[in-house]
Amino acid sequence: MGVCASVLLLGSAACKPWVALPAAGEGLPQPGLTATIAPPTVAPSSLPTFTPTVTPVPGCTETTGRLQDLSIDSKFVGKAVPLILYTPPCYDPQGEYRYPVLYMLHGQSFIQDQWVRLGMPSTADALITARELPPFLIVMPYEEYNLNNPFEKGFEKAVVEELIPWVDANYFTCTQRACRTIAGLSRGGSWALYLGVAHWELFGSIGAHSTAPFFGMDGWLSYYLGQMGKENFPRLFVDFGENDSLLPYMTEFQKKLDGYKLNYDFHLYPGNHTEEYWSAHVEEYLRWYWKLWSPAG
Repeated sequence: MGVCASVLLLGSAACKPWVALPAAGEGLPQPGLTATIAPPTVAPSSLPTFTPTVTPVPGCTETTGRLQDLSIDSKFVGKAVPLILYTPPCYDPQGEYRYPVLYMLHGQSFIQDQWVRLGMPSTADALITARELPPFLIVMPYEEYNLNNPFEKGFEKAVVEELIPWVDANYFTCTQRACRTIAGLSRGGSWALYLGVAHWELFGSIGAHSTAPFFGMDGWLSYYLGQMGKENFPRLFVDFGENDSLLPYMTEFQKKLDGYKLNYDFHLYPGNHTEEYWSAHVEEYLRWYWKLWSPAG
């Protein structure tokens, strides 16, 4: 269930070690912005609570959203990047409401359908139809080279410089920082933690589920905090099963977070590094991601 994915990051003898991140400030990748993405002007703790005004599409009685199998060409990966994109029930590309977007990343040795199998789109359907959450999109890309060093196959730039602008250009999205969440499990959670901080201008919230940070994160955390200021640190949700072998690695990273007095939510539950564990917490994840949003009216 992707255990090697995160242990690998810390140089486990059982797996081929991945190259560490550069030392703080030395060749670290800089956030890639587009003209439609504005830098934040408020701290995550004071990100506005949005009250979506949703005018129902005439005659629409949908209770399930739509899943699309898509792909985008990527010059950084060197080939097309497959993805699954979820649009909510009664998605309206011509109304006034602009949809927030959740970017969900899979674990090592899995593909882009992992969160579909874990029940995320069906759970979103139920919560949106009940008006307990606002309508939102879910984008689930595939990291094909998920057994490799994460920084040698172009996935970071593909997500930041190609995928996000493509989604914003082709769907009726809200492009403010508070409208984007990035999350994932195991290796996908490591990516979410890294991308959410390294490209903090783009994401208001991060979900790091059962993940060990990429090797060298303590150094680049210091670097990016110097760039963003502590007040702009994204909202962060971390959770683990109490029997997960990766927990000690995150515990060490938490000492760094605590040392900077950063606010984040940490949850320890019964369970292990398994799909059963993640599936059981999908609803909790979704509710937390959009906690700052008011229910759709």
